[in-house]
Amino acid sequence: MRTLTRIAIFTIVSLLGVAYAQDRQVEINADLPAKRGLVTSDIALAGRVYLPAGNFVIVGDLSFQDAINLFLAPTPQINAEGQVWFYFTGAPDKEKASVKPFVYGGLTRAMFIGEPVDSTTGLAGFGVAIRKPSGLTVIPTFQFDSEDFEESTVLGQNYSAKVYLHIPLSKEFNLNLTPKFGRHSYGGGVYNTEYSLSIGFSRKF
Repeated sequence: MRTLTRIAIFTIVSLLGVAYAQDRQVEINADLPAKRGLVTSDIALAGRVYLPAGNFVIVGDLSFQDAINLFLAPTPQINAEGQVWFYFTGAPDKEKASVKPFVYGGLTRAMFIGEPVDSTTGLAGFGVAIRKPSGLTVIPTFQFDSEDFEESTVLGQNYSAKVYLHIPLSKEFNLNLTPKFGRHSYGGGVYNTEYSLSIGFSRKF
């Protein structure tokens, strides 16, 4: 019953509003896992940056320190790693209401020193960006993660869903909420379902 309640809440949040084209912005977030007895050490601090370019949006992960520095004083150089979203029907218009789907994907190659076999894993995902002139943003995404491509060329049983919710506070700042749901492998055929919520602020630059 508790799991169904969580899924229902996640679904409602996913449908709450309308998403829009990403502004160029940097975020500071705190990730809160959904668990009893939450303590300070369970909270993870991190950052994120959105850099739109034509039909693409680079969604990069930042260290908390780099995110703080960029949040306080945006600079021309950013060190980030993450994903590239591609709007295959054209990027959303920031000035008008629109509905634009996008896709993303990537590969990770892990090389083990002294081992005869390396490991290659991948991810594939899709989402929808829907713009509302008021500035409210909801971007639901769904992602599949692969098993080792050395042994299999199909996507595995790991998957996750996120909803990027941006609530405008002013012309320069947003409040960010990102509920997350995922099913992850811990090896040996053991999977765990995880829920979490990321809370933070972003600055447009």
